[in-house]
Amino acid sequence: MASAEGARALSQLAASVGEAMAPVIGGPLEAERAFHPHLTLARLGRVADLRAAEESKVGARIGPAWVAERLVLFESVRAPSGARYRAHAELVL
Repeated sequence: MASAEGARALSQLAASVGEAMAPVIGGPLEAERAFHPHLTLARLGRVADLRAAEESKVGARIGPAWVAERLVLFESVRAPSGARYRAHAELVL
C-alpha cells in the first residue's frame, strides 16, 4: 500500500473509531487530539532536537532490509516510570 493510500486508510479508520467513541467520551475528539497517521520507531525519554540527524539521513538506508510478518496495534499508557504498551489487535500479513 502506498504511503498516501495507507495514510488515508488509517485516517478513515481513526475517524470511524472516533465516531464510535463519541458517545463514550462525551463528544467528538478535539482538533489537537485528531489522528495523524504515523509509525513510532523509537521514543526518547527527554526532549531533543533531531532535525540535524534527520536531515543527514535523507535518502539513506538505516539498518538492514526486513519484511513485516504481522502488524500489532498497541496502546501506549504513560506512567512516571515510562510508557507501558498493551497490544489490542494483531494482523498476520
